[in-house]
Parts: sequence; structure tokens; C-alpha cells
Amino acid sequence: MTQTGDTRRPREVAEPPVESGAWERYWSAIGSRDIPPWDTDPEGQLSDWCRQVSGLLRPGLPLMDVACGNGHQTSWLAQRFATSVGPVIGVDVSATAVALAREQQLHLSGVDYPGVRFEVVDVLDDQAVKALAARTGPANVWVRFLLHLLDDDDARRRAIASLATLAGGQGRIFDYEFLAQEPGKMEGYAARHTSVRAVFEAGVRPGQLMPRELAALYRDAGLTVLTERSDEFHGAHGPAEGTFHAEWIVAGGERDAAAV
Repeated sequence: MTQTGDTRRPREVAEPPVESGAWERYWSAIGSRDIPPWDTDPEGQLSDWCRQVSGLLRPGLPLMDVACGNGHQTSWLAQRFATSVGPVIGVDVSATAVALAREQQLHLSGVDYPGVRFEVVDVLDDQAVKALAARTGPANVWVRFLLHLLDDDDARRRAIASLATLAGGQGRIFDYEFLAQEPGKMEGYAARHTSVRAVFEAGVRPGQLMPRELAALYRDAGLTVLTERSDEFHGAHGPAEGTFHAEWIVAGGERDAAAV
């Protein structure tokens, strides 16, 4: 990446972070009837990302899929990394999403697959995050589309602090985020697909990160950014809708900082 200069947007008035009720509205609206726009075929783009970062996973630690939604990607991650990580835990702020994830897991396996579990946890709830970390111990933390939904700097700082708590100084954080798009692009996408329109109708505004802001947020939080990349992402409705700007990073905590 070659861009330089200030990566931050001016924000004169901070908007409140997305509250859990917004995601309850979203998941209640689409249920299992529609495909969320970010829920791409895991064997495509997600698989490509996994190949690039799998060597950076801390072996043996649990894998925490934060903001797991309906658990589709979580189940795939459990199969993809079955021999290299410990238990896989999907967490989401929405109880409806977690119920869908548990139902899907039973449908996929026929039984309650012992390698995967799902919990309702709000990453902006410090006490709930600490309790989860106490139950699981240090973990590799997998995040796919979370920070870009928060338009409040304080909420982003709190979310990253929670991710660091879950990593426990030993695990690593793998974060793939959607960026701000050209004016009108997301609105056009929403007009063509109900599952995208439902995001806006629930009160969620995606694409609130600017280029290179993701890595800067992690560095500002005192974490070590091990690698960062820009990417082009196409949604669940396929390449015909075009691509969307994205970035991803891998960050480490105390253990990685000591090695630098």
C-alpha cells in the first residue's frame, strides 16, 4: 500500500454506535430466507484470505469468530482449521442471529457439533467480553465486517480493546473490513436486493472506514500490526454487482510486540 497522509475523516459530531436492537431488527427481517450481502461463498474469497493468513494463526488456541451473524462462515472456519486450532466460538450481539447459527449447525451436522459453539456477546460490553475471555482463555480472533459499521471513534476503540481482551496477549486478530465506497454505490446495491436494503432499514450504515484507517486504529490501540493489505470484495450476489473496496490486517498483542 502506497498511500500517505492523514487517514482520518473529520467528524464534528459523533453519532451513537450501532445498538444491538438494529441487528435484532435486521436478523428478524431476513431470518434464514435471504442471504446477507457479506455472506459470500466461503470457498471463494474467504478461502483466498484464509490461505494468505493461515500461517499467522497461533496453533492450538481457540478461534473466535466475532460478529458471526448466522454462523455460515463460522462453520466453514471450523472445518478449514480443524487440525490447527482449538474450539471455534461464534459470537454475535444479536440473539436472533445466534439462534439461526445454532439451527444451521444442527442442520449441517445432524448433531450438536462439539467443535463449534455460539454465544450472544456484545463486543461493546466490557464485562461480557471479560467473562467470555475468562471462559475461553487466549484466542485467535477472527473479525469480518465489524468496525466499518461503527461511526463513533469511541465505539471503535472500545471494540478493538475487546478484541485485544479476547486475544489475551497471545492470540492474533484477523480483521477484514469494508471501506467507504463511491457515492451512491451502496444505495444502488440496496435498491436491487432486499437483504442489502434491510441493512439500511434496520438503521445500520456500512462502509464507515477510510483507506488505511483500519491499521491506524489498531496501532493507536497499542497493538502490533503484522501485515495489512487492500482488497476488492464482491458481495453474496456475485461479481455482476461489481467489487467493493476493502482492507484487512493481522494484529498481535504483547507476545508479538516483544518479538519486534
